[in-house]
Amino acid sequence: MNRQPRPATLAVAITGMAFSLSACYLQTTAPPPAVPPAPPPVPAAVPAATPAPEPVASLAGTWFASGFTCPGAYVPPEEEISITQDGPLAIAIKVIGDDCVPAGAITWRGNVAGTSFPVQVQVSNGPRTPLRFRDATVTLTGPDTLELSAGWKVRFRKGKR
Repeated sequence: MNRQPRPATLAVAITGMAFSLSACYLQTTAPPPAVPPAPPPVPAAVPAATPAPEPVASLAGTWFASGFTCPGAYVPPEEEISITQDGPLAIAIKVIGDDCVPAGAITWRGNVAGTSFPVQVQVSNGPRTPLRFRDATVTLTGPDTLELSAGWKVRFRKGKR
């Protein structure tokens, strides 16, 4: 004879709560336990702020310089210089030069960075001798003034004669 199993039912009162066990599940008459809320989503990692680069001063324009020397030759009291700039790279070319570094020659070049930065200044040993570059420093001394130092000082001012 083929008998079907019958689900068992058990009713028990335990401290005011009734349970009924039937066919492998638990049923309660007590209120369901409180479910804690889900935690808030974790925000995506925010990259650390990168400081903005310091803006590069624009030196482009016409400048007048005093303090150049040329052993054994006349040096004008003020020489005209044209500075061009592409990004941080500044190139100063003499418009009015002297016998050591003539008009049309680079007088200095370098990358503008902050208020004082290294450059290469062009020099010679005297009139009509070969030109060569040596290390120097340019310091921005004001909004329209700067100073070139290479064992001697040359002062530049921006503007008109």
